[in-house]
Amino acid sequence: KLLSRMVQKGQLERIERGLYYKPKKTLFGRSRPGAREVLAKLLEKNGGYITGTAAYNRLGLTTQNPGVIVIAGRTYRSPRSVAGVTIRCRRTKVIPTPQNVELLEILDALRAAKHIPDASVDDVVRGVIAAIGALTPAQRSQLVECALAYNPSVRALVGAIMRARWPKVSVDALAASLNPLTVYKIGVSDAVLPTRKQWKIM
Repeated sequence: KLLSRMVQKGQLERIERGLYYKPKKTLFGRSRPGAREVLAKLLEKNGGYITGTAAYNRLGLTTQNPGVIVIAGRTYRSPRSVAGVTIRCRRTKVIPTPQNVELLEILDALRAAKHIPDASVDDVVRGVIAAIGALTPAQRSQLVECALAYNPSVRALVGAIMRARWPKVSVDALAASLNPLTVYKIGVSDAVLPTRKQWKIM
């Protein structure tokens, strides 16, 4: 009730339920917080991580900037506009933590490999291999564990990448989770992923 009264008096402005800001008076009128600041608070308040084109841009997989920010988390909310930014939510099966967000971004990129703007599938897989190369051995093993919660084509891609580049990382669980008769039509080439046929990737 106190916050509602402060909003009515113009002392605070409401961004969404449970999230307010104190506007500042400037020469150009009342100021609003920046979109990045609002997103940081939303992630802090609701959990989750930024995925979609914004994450693919950060990974160097596309040069496009997103018109819509996608937040992945354990809960789903309808699309909305917050501080001038359109936000869309997507539910994820893996609970995001500070330790695995980078891994989930990589896996999300593989899931969207055929749909990332301004990038071929080969470009995406090359970029993902570079990102995995920057991980520690423990993180690579954790990536495999997280991949088990993703769709079969992502599991196959992770298995093929690890077998090609980091064969010491165990991918037995990924192989066991896949239907041996299923073929995954992804469009990556032998030059980029020489183990693709072993994982039924076309």
